[in-house]
Amino acid sequence: MNGTIEKNKNTLVRQHFMGFRSTLYAIAFLALVMLGCQLDSISTFDDGVSQIKEIQGRYGVDFVSSPKGQDPILSLQSELTSLSRKVEQRDDTKALSLLLEYRIGALEADRLLLEGFKWGEASTTAPGFGCKKGNERILNSSKLREESGTRGIEAAESLSKLINDYPEKASSLGLTIQTVVNLNANYGIVLKQALKDRDIVMDFCFDSEGNPKWDEVNS
Repeated sequence: MNGTIEKNKNTLVRQHFMGFRSTLYAIAFLALVMLGCQLDSISTFDDGVSQIKEIQGRYGVDFVSSPKGQDPILSLQSELTSLSRKVEQRDDTKALSLLLEYRIGALEADRLLLEGFKWGEASTTAPGFGCKKGNERILNSSKLREESGTRGIEAAESLSKLINDYPEKASSLGLTIQTVVNLNANYGIVLKQALKDRDIVMDFCFDSEGNPKWDEVNS
């Protein structure tokens, strides 16, 4: 009887110890994870800019240009988006957050613009089009170009705020109000042309209820 009690006692002690040890392991693991996150985080504007320059350097671009081709643009955009998640929310990083918003938005705008012109000149209504075969292509293109223009203008807004609130930081990167003017002008044209193409196709190929009219026209 005493032997059984002693055996059960030892088992309980051993289970308690193993549970305690597992808890210690879990605490140690969480501590390491938290330490890793702290070491990986970005807490200053200069540190963030240094990392952005390093990333952009691999693509051969600066703060106002994009890589050539949709895939490189998407890759750079993905890297900068990942970097933005490491930025600590504090006063010294507000300018960095605006800088990343601008860059990520501008890259997205450029990528969408390239995708919108994947049909070449036939992406627009300029060379003429047939409703039956051309409406879907041009409407898809105009939608992508509309999104591109919108994202480009939003990127310009983030950059404008960066320049207004942190003029010295923006100037040190070669970003000026002229950069904002150029962005708004270029993407304003993109947006205007996209909406124009969409309206031309909708007016010419569909009635007021959205029904196709190409049986009535030479398509």
